[in-house]
Amino acid sequence: MDTKGSTAIIVYPRGETPYRDFLLEVIDLVNGSTAIVVNNKADSKVATDYLGALKDRRMAIQAFKSDLLSPLRQRTTDINDAMKELLEPLEGAKKFVDGLILAFNEAEREKVRQADEIERRKQELAALEGKPAPEPAPQMPQPQALTQGEHTQSGERWLTKYELIDFSLVPDEYKKLDDTKVGQAVRASKGTIAIPGIRIFKEPIIVIPGIRIFKEPIIAIGRG
Repeated sequence: MDTKGSTAIIVYPRGETPYRDFLLEVIDLVNGSTAIVVNNKADSKVATDYLGALKDRRMAIQAFKSDLLSPLRQRTTDINDAMKELLEPLEGAKKFVDGLILAFNEAEREKVRQADEIERRKQELAALEGKPAPEPAPQMPQPQALTQGEHTQSGERWLTKYELIDFSLVPDEYKKLDDTKVGQAVRASKGTIAIPGIRIFKEPIIVIPGIRIFKEPIIAIGRG
């Protein structure tokens, strides 16, 4: 038996006196039911009373069950609340660091795009002026798909998502805008599906492919 305050949590109900008393009553009632016959009105009244006894015991057992589960439900709530206090800040920190990496990755991609645009304009300008095409500038390296830290590897994975733009244009099959149905259709198509009234787009997230057991406390990693 575990306890919290004055509320006892019973982990083995079969060892409790009420359970043993109920068990004897259940055996008697089940065995007694096999002897019931209903051939006339009087028999029907007896059977009806027997049903009343069965219902009474069922209700009593259900009440006993509720008494046993009530502290467990409260303990579950307490545990969930306590873990939420620990997990929510971690999730917030993860989203923050995810955002930093995603912003850096996008900035690196933008550098490549800008360099390509500059090179394209140089080539177009030379063609317009009738000059020889300039030597291509050294191509900027593409941003790395993976980042390898000392202990962990991260990478980007693009999620296919959607955003409602104009509900009146959405086909009837999606009219209720069942998020599950639309999301499944969008993900299954990998972004190739076109649904009128809905913008389908890809959004990157950070993924960590696997994890290993650290030889030192994780809180110490990265400290100078």
